[in-house]
Amino acid sequence: MPGGNCVLTRIILTFAQTAFAGVLLLTAAGMFGLHGKYLELASHFRLQYLLAAAVCLPLFIALKSWPWAALDTAYVLAVTALLLPSYLSRQTEESQQASTHSLRLLLSNVNYENTRYAELASLIESESPDVIVLQEVTTGWLDALKPSAARYPFTRWRAEETDGSGIALLSRIPFEESDVAFVGRGDRPGIVARLRVGGAPLSLFAIHPHAPLRPKHFGYRNEQLLAAAEQARSLPAPKIFVGDLNTTPWSPYFGRVLAESGMVDARKGFGLLPTWPVWNRTPLLMLPLDHCFVSPDIRIENIRTGPNIGSDHLPVIIDLALPVTAKRK
Repeated sequence: MPGGNCVLTRIILTFAQTAFAGVLLLTAAGMFGLHGKYLELASHFRLQYLLAAAVCLPLFIALKSWPWAALDTAYVLAVTALLLPSYLSRQTEESQQASTHSLRLLLSNVNYENTRYAELASLIESESPDVIVLQEVTTGWLDALKPSAARYPFTRWRAEETDGSGIALLSRIPFEESDVAFVGRGDRPGIVARLRVGGAPLSLFAIHPHAPLRPKHFGYRNEQLLAAAEQARSLPAPKIFVGDLNTTPWSPYFGRVLAESGMVDARKGFGLLPTWPVWNRTPLLMLPLDHCFVSPDIRIENIRTGPNIGSDHLPVIIDLALPVTAKRK
């Protein structure tokens, strides 16, 4: 049997080497995501690459393949270091204000094919958000939420039945102004609103770009993200920018949106909080696609995912502390 053991060892080692080489190749490809659709798609799976590398590492050690073990160890440590900021709070001094107003925001891509209306209604009842941003809304969703109208009398929406581009803003806080807005190319509406929270103004901007899978949609999504970042920068602070952005924190376009908008990722310090796809049921294999960015003068008290409401996305609940005195930025 020694010969059989040797063959099995070679098979296992070859499998581990091939898998880890694939991880390295895909990781490198993702770093050049600004140069093509498939390169950018490779950037989204950093956590999954880390898990694959972590599985390969004990195999290299057990089989005494030391050069591969050393390279794998270096990779695991490097990627872990890149993911750690998601769990380390980075609140700015500007956000540490004594006088604040509290705001709870619920963001949910409800999925236009989903008809489990009662589950979202139950979530709204239990969480009691001040502001609700819904994406992929249809007239069916708007009709189902009419019982909530008394609690959320201030609304702005655009329903779409078949393409997932519908969007709605519901608020118990009055709008100073609100409008459906189109940014970038394509036909995906967003909403821009100005609210007054405890006497202080608040800007809110919500979009839902195309998923970057079909022809042209990769370019449409990127243009809308960058145009939205520019528009978000121009809004007066304090301000919130939310949506299913169809990108992850590891995409180079995500980094550009943060840099060009001058805003802060609300997730930072609270974990990765993956939201899609819900049917996977394994958070380690899911991706964080639904995001909330805030101006640096807003303090993030908490951000978490909600329960499955029948959509392919989990809802996100964000608790914020808004400055009493607003500054223009």
